[in-house]
Amino acid sequence: MPILGKIDSAAFANAVGVTNNSTTVTKNAADEIDAGDIIVLGGVQYFVKSVVSTTEIKLATAYAAATNASLSGALRRTAPKALSDYILRGGDSQTVNVQIIGVSRSEAQLAVNKARGLSSPGWWAYRTYTDGDGNTRHKAECIASFKDGSTVVGDFLDDPAAADVLNVITISAQPTAQTTDAPAGGILTFTDNGAADGSRTPGTYTITDAAGSVAGVGADFTVVVAGDGTPTITKVSGGSGYAAAETITIADADLGGGGGAAVVLTVSTVAAAAATFSVTASVTSGTGTIAYQWQVSTNGGTDFADISGATSASLALTALTVASNDNVYRVKLTTETGAAEVISTAVALTVNAA
Repeated sequence: MPILGKIDSAAFANAVGVTNNSTTVTKNAADEIDAGDIIVLGGVQYFVKSVVSTTEIKLATAYAAATNASLSGALRRTAPKALSDYILRGGDSQTVNVQIIGVSRSEAQLAVNKARGLSSPGWWAYRTYTDGDGNTRHKAECIASFKDGSTVVGDFLDDPAAADVLNVITISAQPTAQTTDAPAGGILTFTDNGAADGSRTPGTYTITDAAGSVAGVGADFTVVVAGDGTPTITKVSGGSGYAAAETITIADADLGGGGGAAVVLTVSTVAAAAATFSVTASVTSGTGTIAYQWQVSTNGGTDFADISGATSASLALTALTVASNDNVYRVKLTTETGAAEVISTAVALTVNAA
């Protein structure tokens, strides 16, 4: 990002040592740099937070590229005084997740940046946060303005990897609505061996809390025994914990006790009580790694709240109950390099009772 032009830069005579995700930079004592200066490492600009010794400096943000014990081509540059003062007095650490972002003249014209409050060329303290209703809010404070941007001949080259806001996230596959049945292991379909048996007592019988041969419990049925002893079985509720191929035996004593054979049900399918929402997205302009945050609304999409730990491209829900019926889900996408936030389509979850 442009600052004051190349005229204020000086090249290090010696290589430096950098470690990925570390703020420590080792250097040769012959290369001088002061707190508040900017050091360009691999084409990316970093603020010097402090000078620990003649051979070690601390960056304001962690080095983001690959570890390199002998990185050559480091440049020392001078930041605007207002910006260096802000960094050195700890202004960037007073609020959680504050980013120091440089905005060029061309970037300031982008609608996505104007919507975030980044409306003019300069250095900005910027952060996003989610309010109590699950909506994304933006807060931007201009620390140091400059007149020209990277389009001016002689200015330092624009640097999208440093924290530029030209990154664009594109969603190529939106989440889709999901339907499932609950509770887990609730009986959905079954077969029975109920052939005619004249020994059975005709009538209508209620079977409650029918236990399965494995672990299923709680299923209720109505059994109507015809005059020829043929049973017709209707499921009233599917219970829980059953597995496919598990059997349920209804004793003749529960069917009037006429001396007929027991009726055996075989479970065919059961409720999964699970659903998975997914999104497919990529950074289609600039660089950066996408960060995901899934959200849920329990009032039809009016308010959303973050789901703890739901920070990947897919959201797998298990052990669902009918209480989750009609919940609405969406995902927010950002990057660590300052891409404008993108929010997916909000889609509903349908949970039917087994």
